[in-house]
This record gives sequence, C-alpha cells and structure tokens, in this order.
Amino acid sequence: MEELHLFGSATAATSISEVGDLDFLVRFKSAPPVEYAANYFGLMESLAALFTIPVDLVEEMAISNPFFKTAVDERKERIYRAARGAKTVLRCQAIR
Repeated sequence: MEELHLFGSATAATSISEVGDLDFLVRFKSAPPVEYAANYFGLMESLAALFTIPVDLVEEMAISNPFFKTAVDERKERIYRAARGAKTVLRCQAIR
C-alpha cells in the first residue's frame, strides 16, 4: 500500500458512534491481479474488524467521476503513506 486516507462523514465526526460506516481511499503499489485482490480484500476486512463497523474501501485510481473525486479530495485526511519502502504513519487520529 502506498497511501491510505479517511474521507466522508468520519472526517468531521468526534466519535465513531456518529458515523454509520468508515470511508477509506487507498492507493496500492503495482501488483499482479491475484496479489492486488488479496491486498484489497485483506485491508478491507482488517479495517472492518478493527473498527467493528462497515467499511467502504475505494481505490484512488478507480474514481472516474470528477464530482466525486473533488468531494473526496476536499474531505480526505491522510493517515498512512509509505516512504522509501518503509511504513511511515503521518497522521492517525483515533475515532472512538
């Protein structure tokens, strides 16, 4: 994974109980289709288990609607970015 962002209603919430689900925007490193699918579904399942509420995981490159992309870009909060092959947490604000 290269980057992970939180977007949508959770970026303005003060408690996880205020949101019905969590919306994440992800960008993965290039990988063969089987590995990519395992990474995508593995991340989605791990996030849902961690937060115990439904998770929507949107691949950044899959957004083709310019209005949706603008709405996501305006509210997204980066919580992870890989740097030089190592994991670096840039911003992570726990929502509980």
